[in-house]
Amino acid sequence: MCQVLEVSRSGYYGWLKRPKSNRQRANEELLDLIKTIHERKRRLYGVRPMTHELNKKVKCGHNRVYRLMKENGIHSQMLEHNFS
Repeated sequence: MCQVLEVSRSGYYGWLKRPKSNRQRANEELLDLIKTIHERKRRLYGVRPMTHELNKKVKCGHNRVYRLMKENGIHSQMLEHNFS
């Protein structure tokens, strides 16, 4: 595999053992918050309301929230209305 990817074995194993970056840990924490809010709000919040809700607790940008939601398959659901 290392030959195909043209990386050294030591570089690959170093990458495996390297601790997560601060940004990666922050993204995981933010994702946990997104999932909590998503469930609490009955899966109705899209990116903009989610960003607004998150900014009450932690500062984050719209694009970052959009990327995390998209990468993890989190999206708003439409309510069905019965207008009979």
